[in-house]
Amino acid sequence: MSSIRRILLTVGAVLAALLPLTTVAAQGSEGGSGLQISPIRHRLTMNPGESKTILIIVKNVTQGSLVAKVGLNDFESDGESGEPKILIDPKERTPNSLEKFITGFQDISLKSGESKEAKLFLNAPANTPAGAYYGAVRFTAIPEGANDDDRRVTLNASVASLVLVEVAGDITESIQLLSVKATKGKNAGSFFFSVPDQSAVTVKNTGNGFSQPFGRVSVTGMNNKEVYSYELNNKDPRGNILPDSTRVFRDELKNIKNPGRYKVTANISHGSGGQVLTVQSTFWYVPVWLLVTILVIIVGLVVLAYVFYRTRLNRQLRHHRR
Repeated sequence: MSSIRRILLTVGAVLAALLPLTTVAAQGSEGGSGLQISPIRHRLTMNPGESKTILIIVKNVTQGSLVAKVGLNDFESDGESGEPKILIDPKERTPNSLEKFITGFQDISLKSGESKEAKLFLNAPANTPAGAYYGAVRFTAIPEGANDDDRRVTLNASVASLVLVEVAGDITESIQLLSVKATKGKNAGSFFFSVPDQSAVTVKNTGNGFSQPFGRVSVTGMNNKEVYSYELNNKDPRGNILPDSTRVFRDELKNIKNPGRYKVTANISHGSGGQVLTVQSTFWYVPVWLLVTILVIIVGLVVLAYVFYRTRLNRQLRHHRR
């Protein structure tokens, strides 16, 4: 029986190595801190030396009077979802800050249910280099008569309207298509015991303007037949990638039913669509029931082979004894 034990231990070691892989398995207003604002995003194109005005409606949705304190904060990409990572310290500025562009900040007094218009002025200096500039116009609700301690607490909760400005000129449109992966939740892998439910396409903006990539992602099975496809960043307006930033576009995967090997292909473009970048990856879907079935068959074949070997050996021994 020592041979059978060695074989079973080998199969068990293989399974133990595989088991960890099971873990790979537009709104127009924003409310918070007692305030509601609209719109929550402005996208503008300006020439050097040009001036424009933006309007933001601010509404008090509390039962009492308050003051909407207005200021500018810079933000960065979170490197994953594309959601802005607000830099809370107003003194912390990025190279793409709107600090030199925007004026007109005035705190706004609002009674309960009252709405007022905040008017801000954008002025692009004549010597402004071409490219993307951005910031968050942040509104914080301060109850009337609040003391300094209350003000410090409420500054942690606020709403913001994002302002994205692209100054015309020598705009470089350039992206890198870094990867496409199948994932279970947010866990990427190449071997799944349960059906992967998302794809993750990672794109980096290497230009100096805003990038809004788009394109087609498809999934094919072992017979090269397409089982699912979708359009990346297919919304209005399309999601942006900030300059020198990376964004992961996650979308639902469907129709992966049969066990086997699959290929995910992303054909992505940007700007005017003149250049199409392609990246691929493969993954295996092997459900647990199939793995157990294969294991049982392998063990059964090994046992049968061993029994056949022992039977034949015993016959040969009996023959020699005669």
